[in-house]
Amino acid sequence: MSAVMPMDVNGLENLERIIKSGRIPHAFLIEGSSPEKRLETAKYIAKSVVCVSQDKPCDNCPQCKTVNIDSNPDVTFVVPEKDKKTVTVDQIRALRSETVVLPHAAERRVFIIKDALQLNEQGQNALLKTLEEPPETVVFVILVDSKASLLPTVVSRCSIFLLSDDSPESDDIAIDSREFISLLFDNKEYEMLLATRKYENDRTKAKAFLDAVKIECVRQLRSEETSKYRSKVLSRIYDEAEYLSESLPANINLTLLFTAMVCKFKSFIK
Repeated sequence: MSAVMPMDVNGLENLERIIKSGRIPHAFLIEGSSPEKRLETAKYIAKSVVCVSQDKPCDNCPQCKTVNIDSNPDVTFVVPEKDKKTVTVDQIRALRSETVVLPHAAERRVFIIKDALQLNEQGQNALLKTLEEPPETVVFVILVDSKASLLPTVVSRCSIFLLSDDSPESDDIAIDSREFISLLFDNKEYEMLLATRKYENDRTKAKAFLDAVKIECVRQLRSEETSKYRSKVLSRIYDEAEYLSESLPANINLTLLFTAMVCKFKSFIK
């Protein structure tokens, strides 16, 4: 069976047009905006797939209502197992076996990968095999900050849906994260501290910056021009940024957090 040709779609209106046409792609890749908005869009797609009304999604039928409360048997959320930070290859292999199981009540099943950054390269390659030849009864919805953090082969198998970001600062944060990493490799510790100063008064912005650092690390790790030494450092930066991001809900002083982060990152450089 040939895969659906990938496309880029922007705006809810275009997504609705695709849904109304009934020609739903086998795999969506939703990038941009916030995790909450990406998940909201994923649920909209899921309801459109499993809804039993003519005007999909109706939001009133039992299928739509169970999607809203995360209890629909034909909608599966793929997340790391308890006490693990990543979606394991074994999980993806189990998911591949699950895709051949027929839907319980709807015509198609929906698998939502809530954060594709939790898929390492090995896991993405395992998923790719299913994306290349997906069962007709399956729709994948992959959520990620930026498609740049995924393997090009995975991206090419998906219909890309770009959510607009309500914050005009999103591009600036991406640029800041890129410059921050460059400053690290240039051994400019003072400039690194200055670069984080604007994120010391807002936990939401602080998390956005840490997430942007993670995305930039992944982007550079995917580049063939990145040396082995730089890749090793970037991997350690990614792990530390993820750890610090998880620490943000606690009542931690952001100035101290970023100061400690810069010192920690500096220790990764020879």
